[in-house]
This record gives sequence, structure tokens and C-alpha cells, in this order.
Amino acid sequence: MIEAYRPEPNTRLWHGKNYFLFSFYTRGMNFVDMANLKLENIVNGRIFYTRQKTGGEFTVKIHPKAQIIIDLYSAEKRRGDYLFQIIKTKNDPEKSFREVKNEIGYFNKALKAMSKHLELDVQLSTYVARHTYATGLKMRGMSTEVIKESLGHTNVAITEDYLKSFENSVVDDADDALFG
Repeated sequence: MIEAYRPEPNTRLWHGKNYFLFSFYTRGMNFVDMANLKLENIVNGRIFYTRQKTGGEFTVKIHPKAQIIIDLYSAEKRRGDYLFQIIKTKNDPEKSFREVKNEIGYFNKALKAMSKHLELDVQLSTYVARHTYATGLKMRGMSTEVIKESLGHTNVAITEDYLKSFENSVVDDADDALFG
């Protein structure tokens, strides 16, 4: 439904949709990491970056759907430029931090509006793309260990927390099937 959603181009909703989908297509990339992503991090069909939260090094294969978003945002930019229009101030970490914090608020408001417009059962937020990615892998039979690696978690317990809601929904579906 989110992919099919067509907000007015270059609006907060349009950017919100693109950021959400980009996160999903890039293994649930965190918003702060997306904000710090530069074109120079994109090499030979892969994204190379350091996760701000953990300092872990990541490389993600670029899915064709992610490439479409990259192409939208990279036009007329140089290799050292940020991909997304989140951080506007270079060489001022304190101001950049505030810009990212403000943009997360705007992003979440756009996602809340998108959730309402699409009449979704879940309210979208910056972490829903990440959780959706993890749940999608689990539903396709991937091991918790593989999901842990793809999300960059330091231990399986964190990944298991991500997947708890999936396990509940599977049991709920099984109950519905059994009870009619």
C-alpha cells in the first residue's frame, strides 16, 4: 500500500514515503544513518556506511527499488554531498544533530498522516520499516541468526525482541484458522 501511495511530489508526505521505503529496502536502515549517507557511500551497487548507534560497519546490496530512490535524490549532486535533504549544514556536528532530530519529528508526522490516509492498522514510524524488514525475513523462513546479522544486532536477544510481534500474529492467525 505504501509503494502504491502517490502523494504530491516534493512534499513532506512524498519525502516521508521515500525515506520509509528506502529504509525498508536497505535492511531497515536507521533514519540517522540515512541522514548521514553520502553519495560517496554508494559504490558498485552497494551502500557502505558506519552505523551511528553502534559504530558497526555495514554494506548493503542496492535493490532496484532502492536505486530508484537514490536516483531521485542524487540528481545534480557531487560524491561528497548527502543523499537526502536531511542534513543541510556541513562541518557543524551540533547543528547537524539538531537538523536530524527536527527531521525525525517531521518524518514521523508525515508517516502518521500517511497511516491515517491509507487507513493502516499500524501507525507508521521511523522504526516500523526496520521491524517490517525483520518480520518479512522471518516469515520467509530466515533464521534469527541471519536476521540478527542483517540488522547489525550485537546479540540474538535483541533480534528476538523485534520478532515477538510476528510470533504473536502467527499464533493469532492459527487460532483464527482453527476457530473459524
